[in-house]
Amino acid sequence: MKPEALMRRLAKAIENSDLQSLVEAVDEQVAWHVGGRQPDVLGLGGTYLSRAGLLEVTARLATQFNFYRFEPKEILAEGEIIWGWFDVAATLVGRPTQQVQCDVVLRWRVRDGKILESWSFYDTAYVASQLATKLG
Repeated sequence: MKPEALMRRLAKAIENSDLQSLVEAVDEQVAWHVGGRQPDVLGLGGTYLSRAGLLEVTARLATQFNFYRFEPKEILAEGEIIWGWFDVAATLVGRPTQQVQCDVVLRWRVRDGKILESWSFYDTAYVASQLATKLG
């Protein structure tokens, strides 16, 4: 599968809460880097190693958010590197009427149909301000 098609398929899987497809698409030794270093903003920033690390960060996300939109705005691929810019929206777990929205940028290194490395970037301050408004 071409990297662009893989990214589109996995974006749809995230929308549908299909974690298994994401786990199957990563290399056993994947390095999953999440942007954001402020511990009080979701507490997700850092590097997660291997599939176990990916499961850790996705489990932490799943305790806070139910994603319902992970829509590609733009996807660019060249060789092993693929970039995706996404319009993302989620509801808060246990609060289905409270939504959080942001843009997310993903950079993956893919070989033989497996994600070897992922970097994700989003506006942590914007997400934090939405959460403060909804939870405050």
